[in-house]
Amino acid sequence: MKVYAYMERRTGRLFSEDTMLANGAVLKEGFYSFDTTGNCIAIADGVGGNAGGREASEYVLDRCRNELTKEDPRTSILNINDGLLAFAKSAFGMEQMATTLSAILFCDNAPVKIVHVGNTRVMAIQGEYTKQLTKDHTTVELLRARGDYDAAERAPQNEITACMGSGNPARIAQLQIIEVDREYSGYVLTSDGIHDYLDLEDIEDFISSGDWSKQAFEELAQRAKSKGSDDDKSIIIIRVWE
Repeated sequence: MKVYAYMERRTGRLFSEDTMLANGAVLKEGFYSFDTTGNCIAIADGVGGNAGGREASEYVLDRCRNELTKEDPRTSILNINDGLLAFAKSAFGMEQMATTLSAILFCDNAPVKIVHVGNTRVMAIQGEYTKQLTKDHTTVELLRARGDYDAAERAPQNEITACMGSGNPARIAQLQIIEVDREYSGYVLTSDGIHDYLDLEDIEDFISSGDWSKQAFEELAQRAKSKGSDDDKSIIIIRVWE
């Protein structure tokens, strides 16, 4: 399995609130390319409206490295969330720290499992196309589900309805645990700084190009920026079959 990962910090910000996990390491800004046996690969996006977004995303993925189990991922994540809430209480001024999370768990001879809460995304690669496997926990999607499309058009695109932390255990109630019932050739994980600004065709063209060099990722991030993205931009491509 081959992993390509890229993260670019928002212009003018001292640090990224996004955090990535791959190959057993917590990753920040930059370009990464390596072979791996998998285990847990994830993106967490610290909630920028709450102080401590960076700390929240790093805390959660550091705990996920060793504690997010394929056997019982729901219990693992709920325990990590309890730890985040306790950690936040001890961090003066950051009691409401929060993060989204999208993680893929790989294991030999067992189905892939996805753990998701918030508005980061996991997509499957099907040839030259992608299929979104996670649900965006946002106000926009909530309104669309209710059939209120006019209100959805007016709602803030990045306003989330679920996350980890935020000083409230109930905020994780929409947690998704997805068991993938078929083998895909690969997966894509993105933060909203990428997928809220790029069309699906942009991402599919990038994947089908097969050029996942540092320069290609930089150009993709620049395209998102040119379309209005003023956020941290993270993307991970996982090729199961190389």
